[in-house]
Amino acid sequence: MKELPVFKYHPNPIETKSFHYGKETCNCCGKETDIYYQAPFYGDREISALCPFCISNGKAAEEFKGVFVEINENTINDKAINELTKKTPGYCGSLDETWLIHCDDFCSFHGNVNNSDIIIEKMNDFADLKNDIEDICNSIEDLIVKIDNREIVGYLFQCLHCKKYLLRIEVYHY
Repeated sequence: MKELPVFKYHPNPIETKSFHYGKETCNCCGKETDIYYQAPFYGDREISALCPFCISNGKAAEEFKGVFVEINENTINDKAINELTKKTPGYCGSLDETWLIHCDDFCSFHGNVNNSDIIIEKMNDFADLKNDIEDICNSIEDLIVKIDNREIVGYLFQCLHCKKYLLRIEVYHY
């Protein structure tokens, strides 16, 4: 198996389950791959499998006239927007795949938070956890209870510049 390309905004796409192992044919380059993309793609055609290389070089987004991440933010520079939307594997969210921003750049995605262990472990490394959770939780203690009871799901991001963590949460939908 080839080594995966580096994705600036999604450094561990296997761990976050955006890529899966198995023999598939890439819909873009037509080559057989043993790791393929299985997360959102917003384009003009359905895709069943994409190799990581067609994502990282932008060929898949160009070929299928789409993006891997939809954004509503236009204050970030065009180079970063292109890198995130057309050359970065997305992630599967409960409702949507909002990508967080900090220090005037997109953050890197580090996966779902399905229990409070990671929050407790990184408690002092968050940029502003109280602000991150204020729309859904009354306190950090409330966050911990709701995550452990699977009432909410969290998505962990890290700022590429100051290295602080950010948490996006939403009510869990089955």
